[in-house]
Amino acid sequence: MNGPGVDGRRVRGVVFDLDGTLVDSAAAHRAALRVALARFPGPGPAPSAARLRVAEGATDRATLVNLLGERGAEAALSVYQDALAAAWDSAPGGAMPGALRMVERLRASGLALGVCTGRSRSSAELLLRSAGIRLSLLVAREDAAREKPAPEGLTRAVALLGLRAAEAAFVGDTAADAAQGAAARVRTFVVTGEGVPPPGHALRLHRLADLPRQLGLHDPPPADRSAPSLPTLVRNTGTSKGE
Repeated sequence: MNGPGVDGRRVRGVVFDLDGTLVDSAAAHRAALRVALARFPGPGPAPSAARLRVAEGATDRATLVNLLGERGAEAALSVYQDALAAAWDSAPGGAMPGALRMVERLRASGLALGVCTGRSRSSAELLLRSAGIRLSLLVAREDAAREKPAPEGLTRAVALLGLRAAEAAFVGDTAADAAQGAAARVRTFVVTGEGVPPPGHALRLHRLADLPRQLGLHDPPPADRSAPSLPTLVRNTGTSKGE
């Protein structure tokens, strides 16, 4: 099937980063870090908010390594994951603005869709399920020999979608995502604030809602308002969709 194109290249599928791209997990992540660091404080005083920002890595595990070292991170990771689930359960962050509608728009256009994340499979499935985002493919930390920004996870996701790198697009929100996309030789979009240039050679997305247009998808035709409306009972029998 012919798909939309980017820079003259046909795009048949899209792989998404998870945190900050599809799911707003920032508050739960910070809460989980505080719990893990209280249990495994590491050397020196408790890290300040500024130090936590500086220590932020490409994945949750990488952040813990930056704060506690390899051995400390391995011990703290399970505590972090349990705390993340508890924090998300008490105050779920939900999908990023426009994510649900954008995913449905791409799905309706026939594109293959998947997620590539540095999170564990159990954590990623929890976030996606709670946010109401249902995609058929999830490549998680356990599925790649090396973590982001190494290309293995993304390369695996593209292959499992049945695509070549030139037929795929990757969407993330950080410099590590841009580096992973470049290493995998996949056309990469990075969601940044207005006026903020994307890192590396990535293409900038001001918001997720812009992705279909960037991929060359045309807006669906407006509904024919002259047609008679169906009775309410019939109209409500279909499956409702989120934003």
